[in-house]
Amino acid sequence: MCCDLGRSVLEAVDSFLGGAHCLVVPLRERWRRAGSAELSLCWLTVEDVARFFLSSIGLFSPTASRSITELGVVRPATLAVVAGDRALSTLPLLRDAMASHTAVAVVPSLIPRRRLVGEISPSALCSCGVSAAAAIAALSAGDLLGFIGRGGAPPEAALHAVRSRLRRRNLIGMLDLLYGVDPSSSSSSSASSSSSSSSDDDDDDERSCLASPCSRGSDRGLFSGARATGRRAAEEAIVCRRGSSLVAVMVQAMAHRATHVWVVDEREGEERELVGVVGLPDVLRVLRYHLQQPLLPPISGQPDGHMNQAGGL
Repeated sequence: MCCDLGRSVLEAVDSFLGGAHCLVVPLRERWRRAGSAELSLCWLTVEDVARFFLSSIGLFSPTASRSITELGVVRPATLAVVAGDRALSTLPLLRDAMASHTAVAVVPSLIPRRRLVGEISPSALCSCGVSAAAAIAALSAGDLLGFIGRGGAPPEAALHAVRSRLRRRNLIGMLDLLYGVDPSSSSSSSASSSSSSSSDDDDDDERSCLASPCSRGSDRGLFSGARATGRRAAEEAIVCRRGSSLVAVMVQAMAHRATHVWVVDEREGEERELVGVVGLPDVLRVLRYHLQQPLLPPISGQPDGHMNQAGGL
């Protein structure tokens, strides 16, 4: 969505709350030669606006210190998939996740209690390149979580495992995509047939490299690679509690460059149960409402020009 440079920050917030995914702001025109011009553009995201508000969070007192439950910003985590389901079932959920600046939660089961295993986000899939499409076609949601767990391009061992499953399902087009072969060319079938001889080796790779995200306590497979490189693995979703303050959630999101934070209920000795999710648009909506509140009259003993802003909802 295009946005004029002269628009206010609040107008930008309204655009995001209205469904904009990002704003394209033209900065200036630089003329290089007659009849030609280059336009400099700036991409403004919901994270940029939230970071701007966080830098002046004192202006939003006491709203920022209130809990997310009290403010009513916790939305039900409706975008969830069972780890054993086909990864293809996440596609419609991913479209909704992109529109809401969140992700798809991966849980062992939907009933009776949903334990948060990890998340599959559009941004994580983008970091995998074209191999993400093949992984979605071949893997379960839980295995896909392990495939993207490194936070970058998957290792060759993981690609071998995906190729093995693609061959068993006769998804030749996807297999050619991983090998970098044009599916429309006559050589694609020969590339697939020549690679079928390594099927047994790929099966061994599959068992060794696709660790189940539902089995905690093990650092084998792709998850250990994510931790070794210092990147946040896909199963290490950012979480907060029901009683977390709004500013604490903002700090978490900004520290991890995330656009959402999962809300869990974790009691001592029990696994964390998924309660809901807080997206940055939800945070911006609360802060936007705060700025609409009338100013309080001057406090006795303070200069007339000093005004306090009401923070309650």
